[in-house]
Amino acid sequence: MNKTKNRRLLPLIFGFSLPLLLAGCPSAFNTSPKSAQYTVRFFDTDGKWLKGINNLELSHRVSAGAAVPRLYEERDIAPADRKPGYELAGWAVMIGGLGEVYTTIETPTITRKTDFYAVWVETRTKRKFTYVLGEGQGNPPVDNRGYSDGTVLTVRDPGSLTPPAGKVFVGWQNGTTFYPAGSAWLLLSNSPFPNNTTFEAVWAAEQTSGDFKYAELPASLSSPYNGGVIITGYTGEGSTVEIPPDIGGKPVVSIGYDAFQGKGLTSVSFRENLLSIGANAFRDNALVEITLPMSLTHLGKYAFARNKIEKVTVDNSAALHSIGEYAFFDNALSHADIPQQVALIGDYAFYRNKLPAAGLRSRGALTHIGHYAFYDNHLRGQLIIPYTVTAIGIYAFAGNQPLVEGAASTGNQIPALRFEDGSLLETIGIGAFADNNLGSDGGGTLTIPGSVKTIEREAFTGNVLWKVTFISPPPRPTDKLTIGIEAFSYNELRELELPGHLASLGSSAFAHNKISGNRHGSTVLSFPPAFTDIGDSAFLDNKLTEIELHDGIRLIKAGTFHLNDIQTITLGADVDLKEKAMGNYDDGRRITIFQDYYRSVGSAAGTYTYYRPDDPDLGWK
Repeated sequence: MNKTKNRRLLPLIFGFSLPLLLAGCPSAFNTSPKSAQYTVRFFDTDGKWLKGINNLELSHRVSAGAAVPRLYEERDIAPADRKPGYELAGWAVMIGGLGEVYTTIETPTITRKTDFYAVWVETRTKRKFTYVLGEGQGNPPVDNRGYSDGTVLTVRDPGSLTPPAGKVFVGWQNGTTFYPAGSAWLLLSNSPFPNNTTFEAVWAAEQTSGDFKYAELPASLSSPYNGGVIITGYTGEGSTVEIPPDIGGKPVVSIGYDAFQGKGLTSVSFRENLLSIGANAFRDNALVEITLPMSLTHLGKYAFARNKIEKVTVDNSAALHSIGEYAFFDNALSHADIPQQVALIGDYAFYRNKLPAAGLRSRGALTHIGHYAFYDNHLRGQLIIPYTVTAIGIYAFAGNQPLVEGAASTGNQIPALRFEDGSLLETIGIGAFADNNLGSDGGGTLTIPGSVKTIEREAFTGNVLWKVTFISPPPRPTDKLTIGIEAFSYNELRELELPGHLASLGSSAFAHNKISGNRHGSTVLSFPPAFTDIGDSAFLDNKLTEIELHDGIRLIKAGTFHLNDIQTITLGADVDLKEKAMGNYDDGRRITIFQDYYRSVGSAAGTYTYYRPDDPDLGWK
């Protein structure tokens, strides 16, 4: 496999404070004495450097243990690096807008060299979520994000709230609607959340029945939670637990936040009526196999994380709507089917398991696959993405790049990928399918649906694809495609035809392949008439022989066509050719640079031909 690229996927960290979170980030280094100073840098969401006004560098030097003077505002960013139609909502501590997010008015304490990544939200959509105490004491959770359509809301844990005497936290409410802590919701235009939503803590008297602590949910809540029971704790010593269908004649409708965390459980069984399992509910146990009830609708954050679960059984027609972030993180799953009603698979939901297949259902409701959702598994067969999916998150299906170059990967090695006909997919996230074995099934091909608008950086890097076909969408002004940095680099691509709706091509997008022509058998690489933005090194190190550049392409950036076998170039007059924009190796390994000759003839429009080394007039004509 083509795994020569020295690149590591982001490490993952599961703490919640900034110092602990940064300990696992690429920007984090070992803690030094407090007298040390650290550099704080600011990048775009995908890791690209951001320039400041007047080309000022966006960075700070901060003493260890001191607060950063300020986080930059949008007005500090050079206009060319701002995102049209979006506004800067804050800065995240991990690439892709992951991890803890700080608003521009906050001043976090810095204990290590730190990188921040821009979080952009659509200007037209400004959903904000606020948490208030109700009867409790303490500081309620703070959510600094601005949510646009297509993003995911994970309802916050209670944090350090102190309950009123005799009561226990059971969840949140907005109006009469109940929201379990840790539940995940996909925000769409028809979502039941206004632009500004307030969640109020719900407190209820805690009671005991046998080995269970529980509380009765307020009758004022709307159906189906009103009058039900939520289990809030477990006092038993047994490792086998059966969740009762009711307590005191009232149905058990929810398992609360932290209810069974770290209790040494090896087995748990559920009854119908159960609607939700809250955050951390069964985290840090020794469960081996579970069967989820048909009635379950929401599975919360970390619900079954860090167990020994090998198999999850749930009927295909179950009511389950969302699988929260980290829900099955760090188990031993070798079997899991996703019910048809599931619309959302949260970030890291199945991270670090042994799944040989993702279990995605055709013709279901699945819309969103979160960041790292199936990372660090054993996916081996063909992967089919249902047509209903609109977004695939960062490194969602990525393979694990081996620590030692040349060693076998222990993670995903997907040989083939197919998107169902009629796909609604719009976004393929950073590294979504990186470092797999795509193309090794014998076909070597990949077809990108016409609905796709964004292929982010490194999305397909490090595979063995030899052909990529882009389906053209129906002609609409908004149907434009952006291909990110290194999106298809380090494959085995032989032929390429760029789609007519291509708007932007990132740096090294198709670098380090074997591209020599297009799918019609021609050796000419041409560009769509409306396309003008070719990233630097976009086609570096291929086998291109003929290039046609239309008159609208006025700039060829550094390294764009460098290290190919170019014999013929057609281009307009006065094209700005940057350093090593085009160059060949001759048989003596001497690089012959095209732009030197082009400038020597006054940068005239025309077709230029390269004469081979056996010609006495070696060079360009």
